[in-house]
Amino acid sequence: MSSEAIMSPLEVDEIVAAVSGHVRQLYVEKGPVAEQIAGTVEMHHAFGRYEGKTGPELRDALVRDLRSVNGDAQLDVRFDVSLNASVDWVDDDEGRLLGDRRPNSRLSWLELNGDGELVDAFGHLVVRSRRADPEQDARARIKGNGVARVEVLHGNVGLIELALFVHSDLASSFLAAAMTLMQHTNALIIDIRNTTGDESCSELLSYFISERLHFKTTFWRPQDILWKDYTTTTFPGPRYNPTPGARRRSVYILTSARTGHSAESFAFFMKEFGLGETVGETTAKSGHPTRVLRAGHNHFSATIPIGKSFSRKTGKTWERVGVNPDFPCHAVDARDYAHLMALNSVVAGLNKTKALEPSRVLLAEQGLLKDSETLVRKLEAKLAVSRRHRGEIQWEKRVTIAKTKVMKAGVDTFVKTVTSTSYSPVGH
Repeated sequence: MSSEAIMSPLEVDEIVAAVSGHVRQLYVEKGPVAEQIAGTVEMHHAFGRYEGKTGPELRDALVRDLRSVNGDAQLDVRFDVSLNASVDWVDDDEGRLLGDRRPNSRLSWLELNGDGELVDAFGHLVVRSRRADPEQDARARIKGNGVARVEVLHGNVGLIELALFVHSDLASSFLAAAMTLMQHTNALIIDIRNTTGDESCSELLSYFISERLHFKTTFWRPQDILWKDYTTTTFPGPRYNPTPGARRRSVYILTSARTGHSAESFAFFMKEFGLGETVGETTAKSGHPTRVLRAGHNHFSATIPIGKSFSRKTGKTWERVGVNPDFPCHAVDARDYAHLMALNSVVAGLNKTKALEPSRVLLAEQGLLKDSETLVRKLEAKLAVSRRHRGEIQWEKRVTIAKTKVMKAGVDTFVKTVTSTSYSPVGH
């Protein structure tokens, strides 16, 4: 079929029926909202507004009408002549429930018990498994099972770049290897500027939380259930900042407008629990899990939001609002900004130790301090040029000078000066 061919009336009938049916059955805002969206598409079809259109034209018209009711940008229709969507959607939520477990009268709670088993509200065991998908598994393998890059930058600053969030069965050992390499770094940067994925962020989040914690609840419309997401205390790699109350190493999460779904969830909860600071742009505002479904034609598919995630702690969501960065800048500059702030935290820590207990600063650390101070000046100059070139947010450097009294030999007291550096957008 050519993209320039006019869709036949029968094809349009089948596409409209499939799209409106998916919305009524699966759309997260069930009831009046789902009915109004489906009804709008059917009404426009009845008025003949989809007649005589090519595939791309029909796609554009359907998307416009689907989003006209409540502005949900995740409602989508795709037309692709290379697509062969010959298999209808399969009931496959996160953790795929096997068997008929669709309650009719009220919501059911599903959560993990102390043994890591999925149980319902009455403590009954629910069997779950991950459906094998050769295509998705191959895409994951090509992208390092989600871990695209692991590196120790200058200044002993760790960098983990994630390509996508995949199921823990695939990602666990790769995340463990990455976090093992990061365990002795002075600061950590996690790059999710181009990251998405529909799998839970719970395993990666667990590397930064010292206890099992219910952090997120998701309502799944197809099963009419509420799913609780917990962090875990059992994972193969070392925890970052493992000692509660001790001095925490800085963690920066790089974000952009392309940071979506599970990556966006990770940024949201790292920020909400005070585990890291976000640098870059506001995220994609895609807080609703979606599924791609066949839309009555082998070259048409529909994307339907089928769930709603929100914070257990505050009840807030990132749907339509995104995660706003703590340090806003162009996504292209986010890594340099984060590296600069990380280096300044390294320099401040080493200078403090050098001022208070100079005998504890080893030769290797003195070299690290000198190299870090040099790189700070280079990064500041590079970013200043970038800011002027783009005419974007101006940042100001703030140097804090603190004087600390130190007791020597229990008798003499002298004063040492310790400086620290931070950066803030001008006017903030």
